[in-house]
Amino acid sequence: MIRFLFLILVYCSGVAGILGCGKPAPPPAAEHFVFVADGISGERREAALEDFARLYTTLALPGEPIHLVRTPSHEHVVSVVVPRGDANIRLRDGMGLEKVHTFFAEETGSKSSQVDMPQIATKVAELRTTNLPPRITLVGDPCYNMPQHAGFAMTDHMVPTDGSLESPVSPFFEGVVHFPAGTQVVWVTDSAEWGSDSIHREYVSRFLRLFFQTYGAELCRLTSDAESGFRFTPSQFEGVVDPRDDGVGAWNTKRSSERRFIASGPSPAVMIERSPDDTNAAMINELLMTAEAQPELIVLAINWQSPDPTSDIDMHVVDVTTGEELFFLQKTTSFGKLFRDVRCSGNTEDDADVLGKWEAAQINHDRLSDLRLWLHSYSATAPSTVRVIAVWRGERKEALVEMPPSTGDPGQDGDRRTAGWRRISLGGNGVISTRNNAASNSTATAQR
Repeated sequence: MIRFLFLILVYCSGVAGILGCGKPAPPPAAEHFVFVADGISGERREAALEDFARLYTTLALPGEPIHLVRTPSHEHVVSVVVPRGDANIRLRDGMGLEKVHTFFAEETGSKSSQVDMPQIATKVAELRTTNLPPRITLVGDPCYNMPQHAGFAMTDHMVPTDGSLESPVSPFFEGVVHFPAGTQVVWVTDSAEWGSDSIHREYVSRFLRLFFQTYGAELCRLTSDAESGFRFTPSQFEGVVDPRDDGVGAWNTKRSSERRFIASGPSPAVMIERSPDDTNAAMINELLMTAEAQPELIVLAINWQSPDPTSDIDMHVVDVTTGEELFFLQKTTSFGKLFRDVRCSGNTEDDADVLGKWEAAQINHDRLSDLRLWLHSYSATAPSTVRVIAVWRGERKEALVEMPPSTGDPGQDGDRRTAGWRRISLGGNGVISTRNNAASNSTATAQR
């Protein structure tokens, strides 16, 4: 424990008496979590030890817990509670410091420098002992690269799409939990030259900010400066990140036309190389294939073509048992989620077999009879042909529905919706049919 004692005593010389001079100590203000990757360099490991020593002896307030976790395994190393007093007293009364020293003294070898970001919030929830806001320090490679999710790896100039934050096959969505309120994060890298190049670093930083933002935390700093490892304010970044609707997978920051889209299947995260024009088809197929493989889910999707390239067809899904409605102004309900709202078709030719633009709803149960599907021709100067797809109990059914030209006409009033609406019948046997709510003069072609 000589090395650790030496570091502690170094810091003692500057702070002795600050908390031991009889003045009342301020109350605890945060709970600290330090995640350190096994495979960081020896130099960075020593710097991380110094950071931990600084946190324990000078920065943390008496009564604040500090949890140390190794990654990517997320194995809990030790938890300590900062005692009252100056650094010498903290050293003398501290419990678990020997485990801290043993951990940082380990040989790193060729171990992984991954942090496994999607699992951080789960570990925080497991270890948390107070209601204080978490302050999380991550030490490791910010470029996600876990072998079980190779399609989302941030290597060779690749960055996950924003849509990966809401896909059931993405590690950035499936099983990820939210952080407690007030969580702040600092990420310390092994060097300043991480990633493929400066442009790659910029876009990875943006994605990391968006990830933490999506799950209720704030990434305050991404730095190679070890002394900034516990500096949460002021934030290095300004504002919030506006997410883009850009598919599920990853894109190349050096060759933006190179896209990697992910489809679900018997093996995890299958990579499919597609051109940018196939983005939407890859996304819809992923959702449909997920429902075919998981009979407990329902997926409803629409795509349309029209001589009017600005035509806007909306899908509304109603749960008749609760009255909840899933549509473009309410994209998440207790029974499902609308994954995309497209404002124009872009399809003016006979290309109904190519889902270029679409909307899709994923329903989190298999009770088809509880659902009522409506199509609304919100803005169209010409008729539209809508392809409706339903996957129920693992089986896919399709129909073509003719929609009239219409403008506005909200008519969102139960069964009394007007001429711009079509109710699509989702029978208990999965058969799709349609009716004109104003007059029954429309037909649908059922396709297997």
